[in-house]
Amino acid sequence: MLLRKPSWVTHIHKSRVRLIGCKLNSVYTRHLKTAVGGVVVLTVVSLLLYAPTPATFTYTPAHSLSGDAAAAADMAEGETSEGASGPTCSPVTHLFFLKTHKCASTTVQNILFRFGYSRNLTFALPATGNYLGNPALFQAKSIPKKLLPSDGLVDIFAVHSRLHPAQHSLVLYTDARWLTVELASLPRYGGKLGKNQMLFDLGYPADLTVTELRRALDEVDRRFDLVLIAERMDESLILLRHFLCWSLYDVVVFTKNARRNEVKKNLDADTLQALRELNSADVILYEYFLAKHKEAVFAFGETKMKDEVAALRG
Repeated sequence: MLLRKPSWVTHIHKSRVRLIGCKLNSVYTRHLKTAVGGVVVLTVVSLLLYAPTPATFTYTPAHSLSGDAAAAADMAEGETSEGASGPTCSPVTHLFFLKTHKCASTTVQNILFRFGYSRNLTFALPATGNYLGNPALFQAKSIPKKLLPSDGLVDIFAVHSRLHPAQHSLVLYTDARWLTVELASLPRYGGKLGKNQMLFDLGYPADLTVTELRRALDEVDRRFDLVLIAERMDESLILLRHFLCWSLYDVVVFTKNARRNEVKKNLDADTLQALRELNSADVILYEYFLAKHKEAVFAFGETKMKDEVAALRG
């Protein structure tokens, strides 16, 4: 004979099952909310910790190195590497580079061309060859109109020409920075190089009186915003990148048009001395701007300069 459970027993059993189910659902919901909340918190923290910081550059005021190198100290006031805090500046895109003979100028030209090409900038170019007017003073009309933008102005002028500021200015923006690279410590020697070649490239006659030379030094100093030194190219490029608000990558060097050691002529002491005397005005020009370069490096910070040069070479 089968005995049935009383109805009240069945009712209690079902109620307990429902109660246990509700408790399980409540526990599951709490755990789910905790897990989801944890994922959200971790995501937010990860974004804050690992989100890339936009690259910035410390502001570098426009200046000329013709002063007492205080401008170089201004350049080094703050950290200029990517991610640094502080006011930012925009990379300079209007440039005039007087390309001189046998002063590592092709290497600098390559840097400027690479920068301009990557940013779709415009260039001053001759119809043929790689000269615009040299050995005559530059004339704006020597650039074919078909090779100029509609407004007649170019972003970058970096080919061989003999300096003629009034004519060069006709094809340059008014805010263009004026640069040149000079000054091998020993006079250059070659079939196409004349007496006091650097001053000649700068638009001056080969022979100058003491008074004329002093005036020329002052004019060059005031005209050019930065004079790079060939023998101290790495330091010059660091000063250049800060002055132009460029990145370290923008001034990476690929040596161009350099003479191979096996074709360089070894000159005896007497010949070197004779060349120094023949090019005495160029020697004075070199020593003048070398001294200003040393002042600029000192004002920039010698330790900081060594660190940046190491990064450039690396």
